[in-house]
Amino acid sequence: MIGALAGYPTNRRCAREIEDYLESFESSKPAQSEDRVTTSLHLNILFLACSVLGARSALFLLELAFA
Repeated sequence: MIGALAGYPTNRRCAREIEDYLESFESSKPAQSEDRVTTSLHLNILFLACSVLGARSALFLLELAFA
């Protein structure tokens, strides 16, 4: 669950890229273009929503503590 909040899909894409590079280095030939991992922007909506709700909850608790 923590991995999903922190962008697990992005981490897996990076890991696949590193694995491809190591395989191509070991075999002394470049990786096939169809095996390459394509990258794109990744916005983890779940992480964003939890951050907003957490910040709002913290502000609410601070308001109660100092009211």
